[in-house]
Amino acid sequence: MEMINYLKKNTFNNISAFLCTNKCLYIYDNRCKNISCINLEMYKEIWHYTYEASYVLLAKYKDSILISDGDNSVQLDLESGNEITTSTSLGYTFIFHTEFSELIVVCKSYSILSGIYGVYSFITNRILFWSNDIRLVRIFGELIINKTENDIYSLDKFGEKIWHFTPQSLKKVYPEKMEKYGENKIKINHFVGVVNSILWLDVNVNKNGSFLLGLDTETGKCVYFLNTVEHQNYVPSEGDFVGFPCQTFTTHDAERNILFGFAPDWFHWQVDLSSSNPTIKMWSLEDEMTKHHAHVSAYMGCGISDSHVFFPVGSLGSTPQVFALNRETLKVDWQYHFTEGGQYFTTPTKVEVTDTHLYVLDNTGTLNIFEKEENA
Repeated sequence: MEMINYLKKNTFNNISAFLCTNKCLYIYDNRCKNISCINLEMYKEIWHYTYEASYVLLAKYKDSILISDGDNSVQLDLESGNEITTSTSLGYTFIFHTEFSELIVVCKSYSILSGIYGVYSFITNRILFWSNDIRLVRIFGELIINKTENDIYSLDKFGEKIWHFTPQSLKKVYPEKMEKYGENKIKINHFVGVVNSILWLDVNVNKNGSFLLGLDTETGKCVYFLNTVEHQNYVPSEGDFVGFPCQTFTTHDAERNILFGFAPDWFHWQVDLSSSNPTIKMWSLEDEMTKHHAHVSAYMGCGISDSHVFFPVGSLGSTPQVFALNRETLKVDWQYHFTEGGQYFTTPTKVEVTDTHLYVLDNTGTLNIFEKEENA
């Protein structure tokens, strides 16, 4: 069992975007209009590049970093900060890349909160398709997934369709499991990820709960339908909803071969994919979270390491904090309380974690940096 401790080492202000690796931190200072590369051993600036914009997004592409403001874009070498390419009047912003570095998700807007989204190919130098919801566009290795209406299409790296899946087909494939949901509309909440060539989906059926689907990435065939819940450390009271909760935070751990996530009112669940008959196991975290005054929506924006999940917590009338939940014991191993800022509480909004550092960005643009203490 790994116990941890983090020490606060540095703070940067006026930060609107950042990227982190184990060796360097890349930050955009919205006041100075610079992107800087910071060495994490000495916290000294290695290089900086001036980029005038009111809003930027950063993305790592191979050995370079992309900066985009919704109209223009520049590609810089990670080590030197030298320009590789520049583009103007793009009409879209690079948002993020994934494992397959020839593809990147873009946004045709000045804000990722609104606009249309698509997949840009560095092979063909064109947009393969557009979508009106960022949650509906995902890239997994060489597999591109696009959700239109309530159907899913798989595309190759050139934008050609491979297969098509519609949730309505589940009524024919799994008639007994689908019977409990009646004629309610099936809605795909979001893509969880690809584990061992299976694309996992979090699916919601109105207020009747959710279930997990596993699609074969080569054929699009549904090979897993998980809606059975085993309650681990609590017995649901009479009248309690006993299915898989709606609106869950879901992710995957390829190394351990599990899916896991968190749901409102502090429930933790996981699925062991190595089992011949995987089921959803669920734990209540209410007692532990109440003890640490955690807000029920704090699972949004969390950071994940091999051993812990780091939650930003901040709500009106409470002290903002970040805490680490041990993934094995489901206990809080470490927490840090932030001081009150001005006339209002600062609210942690984004957490990133690497092997050596923890980064917490708040709503005032303050980036707090913590170093992991060895042999804690």
